[in-house]
Parts: sequence; structure tokens; C-alpha cells
Amino acid sequence: MVHVATSHAGTWLEQKSTLDATGWERVCAAPCDREIIVQGILLRATAPGMTTSNAFRVQPGPGVALVKVEGGSSSLRLLGVIGLAGGLPIAFTGMTLFGYGTYKHEDGLRTAGAVTLGIGAVAVLIALPMLMMGGTDVRDGNDTMIALLRGPGPTL
Repeated sequence: MVHVATSHAGTWLEQKSTLDATGWERVCAAPCDREIIVQGILLRATAPGMTTSNAFRVQPGPGVALVKVEGGSSSLRLLGVIGLAGGLPIAFTGMTLFGYGTYKHEDGLRTAGAVTLGIGAVAVLIALPMLMMGGTDVRDGNDTMIALLRGPGPTL
């Protein structure tokens, strides 16, 4: 028996076989209690507007497996990924311009590099909290993290 609780409306528990080449299929709409065969199965939590959780497993056995989903905003996560993907190259470019301007004793190039580096750093600093707020956590009944999605990594 699996019990799913969530902080995000419209959350679904989905499953996928680790043995067969099948896709994700919906199991139950949270909150729900459902008997599930968990041997050879990956689970994940999805919802409209919520970042899909990473896949996780539930160990087979008697009793009820508690699954708590703390959903993060998929929009915030996307903005965080864009900010990080844009901010890092801008910061590296600024660092390069600043270093080259320092080496060649060109104050204009150093200034342009410092400004560019600052813009990139601000973009990255704004992106990091967005990535954190846009992540989805899944915990078991002991409040132990069983699936965590933070940062720009792909979802399954």
C-alpha cells in the first residue's frame, strides 16, 4: 500500500517498469491510497505547473509506504535554468575581458570586463534561488529524502 500526500494541487503518482520498455503511466491522483506492485517499478510525481520529481523507488514489504511530495514551480525552475545558462557564459566572458585588459594595460577593456562579469554574476545569483524554489522534493514517512530535483539537471 502506498499513501501519497502533496502540497501541489493536481499531483499524480506515475509509474514505469524498469524491465519493460514502457512509458510513464498514471497510478493515482494525490492524495491517494493505492496498492501498487513496486518490485521493478520506478515512481515519480507530476502535476501541471509543478516540476516533475526525479524517479524514485519504494521498497517492497508489508504495511503502508508514505510518500510526501513538496512540489516546486516549473516556471521558476525554467527561469533559473535560463538565468544560469546565460549568466555563466557572460560571467566567464567578463572575466576573460578583465584579465586580458589587465594583461595589456587597457583600462577600457578592464572596465568592460568588470561590468560584464558583474552582469553575469548577478544573473547567476538570481538564478540559484529560482532553481531551489523550483525543485520538487519527495520524502518518505520518516521525512527522509527519496527524490530530489534541484538545479538544471534533466528530469526522467
